[in-house]
Amino acid sequence: MSEDSEQTVHSKLLLGIKASLILLVVSPFLVALLPLWVIHASREKRLGRKPVMPLRMLIQYIRRGRQERPLFTYEPAEEGVPPSVSTPVEIKAQASESLSEQPIVKKTDQLVETTSQITGLTGVALVTGGSHRLGRMICETLAESGLAVAVGYYNSKKEAESVAAGIEKRGGKAAAFKIDLNMPALLESTVNEVARSLGPITVLINNASVFLPTPIENPNWEVMERQFRINLMAPLWLGLKVGGLMGEQGGCIVNIGDIWGQRPLKDYATYSTTQAGMTMVTQTLARELAPAVRVNGIAPGGIIAPDDVKGAERYRVLLSRTPLAAQAGPDDVLALIRTFLTTSYLTGCIIPVDGGRSLV
Repeated sequence: MSEDSEQTVHSKLLLGIKASLILLVVSPFLVALLPLWVIHASREKRLGRKPVMPLRMLIQYIRRGRQERPLFTYEPAEEGVPPSVSTPVEIKAQASESLSEQPIVKKTDQLVETTSQITGLTGVALVTGGSHRLGRMICETLAESGLAVAVGYYNSKKEAESVAAGIEKRGGKAAAFKIDLNMPALLESTVNEVARSLGPITVLINNASVFLPTPIENPNWEVMERQFRINLMAPLWLGLKVGGLMGEQGGCIVNIGDIWGQRPLKDYATYSTTQAGMTMVTQTLARELAPAVRVNGIAPGGIIAPDDVKGAERYRVLLSRTPLAAQAGPDDVLALIRTFLTTSYLTGCIIPVDGGRSLV
């Protein structure tokens, strides 16, 4: 045997050893990957889709070895013709061209009609706690916007009737209604009475609340329960009941909360807890009652000074710690309510009107 023949044999032997070693290393991966690919291809076929890479092209890709798989798309080609390849730039251009050929889908007549119904300031607004302070201002603002107003009260009958009479005198439509937020049966009868007297309710303003301390030394269960029923359960019940009655005609609900729902007020654990719950009430109702009814919330802080001396002193301290202390007042709350009523694509929002108090 010549020297060249021996070298050829040695080369073939070494090549065979290398091939065997490569096969030994690669075969476990092939044994694992090929069945997985078959399962994937079968699943894609059942779903009516093509595999990411056909088996023939997968084998070619493996045989090429060193070639790095680019971010290209592969399209099956006829036998004997190389597969067509599109670069990412070409793909983007094709997508843009395809999109430009598609007609712009506009809102259906039904959706447009529903939107126009819920943005118009028409119908009846029910305001809880509407006899004094911020509630009175809300009633007057809604009446000026063209809504008939149901002024809700609990003990302040004379004040509520005064608010309604003032609205009527200025050419609006209003009436006072007693609302017991602690009694669900009476709540339902009041809602029905408002609908009979003024018409279907299209706007609900949950404004009434009870602000009572929760002493650590001797907490009162009845007082705590009363705050939960009036501050949290009643707004949720009214939202579900009135929102359900609004139906396809649509409507708007605004929950008046407090900044103390975002940060606890010392000695007022129950009140702060109920105000924090109002955030979830607002968001839950927004999801439950969509798309016809929109639900949003306002968290005022330092808007109107309390009537009592101790509360007024606390109010002054609060303003001193507020970045926009000099701009305290109810006008921004009233403006935000008008925004909620007239903006058709806003729901589930809780906006603090606190002069930046929540920032410090």
